[in-house]
Formats: sequence, structure tokens, C-alpha cells
Amino acid sequence: MSISLIGIFGPKKDYLTTKGIIIDIVESYDATDDSNSYTPIINYSINGIEYKNVEYGAYNSSMNIGDEVLVYYEADNPAHIQAEGFEKVPFVVLGVSIISIIILIIMFIKK
Repeated sequence: MSISLIGIFGPKKDYLTTKGIIIDIVESYDATDDSNSYTPIINYSINGIEYKNVEYGAYNSSMNIGDEVLVYYEADNPAHIQAEGFEKVPFVVLGVSIISIIILIIMFIKK
């Protein structure tokens, strides 16, 4: 069970939602940049099937063990999940692109 990366244009499939419970938050150290990272581990169930010890993939410092999180899953493969917030990625990329283009146009016009 894993979380896939989102492409620039968002997910290729429709996702359904369910609730998951954080059962652990795993801390790992990265010597390359001398920092710690955290990965929530969740349990969730779909149609009576339990999915346990799944990496959630999206961590923020307000998360605690026992918290409920929104989980997006593929209808035809419920073991394949996305963390809450993934659906906003295409809009963020689009927004940054538009702002960059506007800045380039302004810089070109000023020359």
C-alpha cells in the first residue's frame, strides 16, 4: 500500500473519500540536509476491509496520534490512497504559472 505522487495536472482517476485514524507518526532523520521529517501512519476501512499501517504522506505539526484525517482512495483499488489536499495541487501550479507569465510580460514591456 502506498501513496502515489500527483502529476502536474492532478490525478488521472476519480477518488472517493473515507476517514482514517492516525495511529503513529514516524520520525526520520535526513543527514543530507540535517533535518527530521515525519510521516503519519493511518488505519482506515472501506466496505468492511481494514487497511492498517498505511503511510499517509501529508504531515503538518498540528497532527496527533488519534486524529481523524480525510483519505482519498481509488474506487477500484482502495489500497491506493492520496492525502487530503492533493486535489488543490493543479490549481496551485496553475496559479504560480499565471503569476510567472504576468511578471515576465511586465518585465518585457518595461524594456
